[in-house]
Amino acid sequence: MKHEHHSHERHRLHGRLPRGHNGLWSYSSRAGARNLHLGMAPNSSPSATMTSAGVAIAYADQNGKLCVFDPVLGFGGYGAPVAANTSPAITYILGLADGYRITYQAPDHLVHTADSTSTATPATPLIASVGTSPAITTLPSGEIDIVVSGRNSVSGGSDNELRVMASTGVITTLFAASQEGTSPSIAPAAGGGWVAAWQNGFASISTFVLGTGVTGTGLSIDPRTSPSIAQITSTRR
Repeated sequence: MKHEHHSHERHRLHGRLPRGHNGLWSYSSRAGARNLHLGMAPNSSPSATMTSAGVAIAYADQNGKLCVFDPVLGFGGYGAPVAANTSPAITYILGLADGYRITYQAPDHLVHTADSTSTATPATPLIASVGTSPAITTLPSGEIDIVVSGRNSVSGGSDNELRVMASTGVITTLFAASQEGTSPSIAPAAGGGWVAAWQNGFASISTFVLGTGVTGTGLSIDPRTSPSIAQITSTRR
């Protein structure tokens, strides 16, 4: 991964951010709030994961480029553009020291990935709906899965149908659609495999588990927001 060192630009990023710029902060129950002095793109959110070395944070910087705050190396930039009004997501790579994988929607709506081991940001076969963000998770087996609210083609309209791609390349279509402009979430399922959660077209949350299919939770949600899901685990990185 590309890590910028003590250039003039790096120094500026660590100084006071220009007025009107969003700044990246972190918070831990042990140390409290911490200002990382790194600019963020408007209408975007950071994503964090625990690696063997600490917490890695993926985000789009104030220029709309994919960046990461690495627990060992600090600030690192991939130089790849992230689609406006979307956010990257990050997960750990099992068995790789300080290893993580990031996914994001590019301006051409293709979903890309980036790893801690390389500066490459290859495209996947997944295509994301406008204004939505992919989610990513690592299963106990080491498999990494990405879920998106999709579209028919790069030039076609959004169908918001949910699709999950495994690190093996297998794509599963859920035959369920998310609410326009909202994003799904994904996590390891208690019985193995993965579970996806999203806002359906009725302002409530649905889930999908392989072998079970779509389940309505009955939980209401603001039409403009997206749910988040996580596995409760004591697994060490």
